[in-house]
Amino acid sequence: MNVRIKAYITTFVIAVIMYFSVILLLWFVFDITNLTTAIIISSGLTAFFSPQQQIIQKQSGNELVLKWRFSKKGYLYKSKL
Repeated sequence: MNVRIKAYITTFVIAVIMYFSVILLLWFVFDITNLTTAIIISSGLTAFFSPQQQIIQKQSGNELVLKWRFSKKGYLYKSKL
């Protein structure tokens, strides 16, 4: 399987887990029973906090890195593309 496809699948799985966990948190902890409000808040938070793919160019080759919004370092997915 291609490295980019693996990175897309990893990002998708993380986003889905974050989405449903935020919806459950809103329903059970904050008691937001309006489904539309919970979906809008959950999708916004998931889009903001999900990891982003970034290609870093080095002399040895390109590297694919998954970076979180507030972290300085990312997860090095593949050393060379």
